[in-house]
Amino acid sequence: MYLSQIINVNLTQENADILKQPSKVFNKIKAAFSGDMTPTEQRQSIVMLSVLQRLNIAHRKAGFDDLLSIAANDKLLFESDKVNSNNLEQANVALTYSFNSGDLTQINTLALTIDGQRSNLRFLIHVNIVRKPKNAATPVTINIYGFINEFKKLPTESELELSKRVKSLIQNKWGNKQQQTQRLSVLEQEFDHEVVKLQREIDLLFPAQSDIASKQKVLGTTTLKSKHRCHSVRYDATCTYLPIFYLEACQAEDFDQDEYVKDKLDVWDEDSSFNDNDSQNNWSGGDSSSSDSSANCGSSCGGGCSS
Repeated sequence: MYLSQIINVNLTQENADILKQPSKVFNKIKAAFSGDMTPTEQRQSIVMLSVLQRLNIAHRKAGFDDLLSIAANDKLLFESDKVNSNNLEQANVALTYSFNSGDLTQINTLALTIDGQRSNLRFLIHVNIVRKPKNAATPVTINIYGFINEFKKLPTESELELSKRVKSLIQNKWGNKQQQTQRLSVLEQEFDHEVVKLQREIDLLFPAQSDIASKQKVLGTTTLKSKHRCHSVRYDATCTYLPIFYLEACQAEDFDQDEYVKDKLDVWDEDSSFNDNDSQNNWSGGDSSSSDSSANCGSSCGGGCSS
């Protein structure tokens, strides 16, 4: 079982102009834009870079700064080495290199995957930014997953050893039905606290604010499936976080399955697709002639945009 939450960051054509000024670091990326871009595509890409920059700041202030990967147009530009913690600033370096080397000539989609550890929960955060999403879709979506650390498979642990350990944990530490419910409730509150903290930091940097979708409690019955290998190495075996034993090996007959939804078979890092045929969803593609020379971001972000 795990928790799943979505934060949709609102962008409109009216506030896109406010978001149009990346910092000095991102201006290096902007300077590398290919001449193949139309003026509208350049404006949209500049907004996307500013959005990415502000999301970096928000995640860092919320305590999530372990970058696993960054992708543009569904192509991985950076992936973690699994050993070292990777600061979000490396996303800037990866983008700059890709533009300068000619590997990237325009931006249709951007995606960040961020890992987060807390005392009781592990977080997986996947950010997707789409230049032209499907009509009425949100251009910026943040998927947040929370897994119970106690049920994590240890590096040297076999499936049988994991099964025995989880059974022992539930039987000896999680107590009776009432205690189990209370323990799950505490973990859920921890998850909610981290989501709200992240949303608060996001709303400080985005004039149109954000919305939280309905939270889901997911009953995992299969492994999490990843599109990219660097993700699958870390997360495909996340079924080992999920105490299926709670339902089967431990014979918890009074477990309330109605509170949970069944997990989906879709890969979790399949990003929202770029919709080249939809000219109506114009959140950042207007013919605004606002100057790109200003160094100010135009929003009360506390000066963090220039860091």
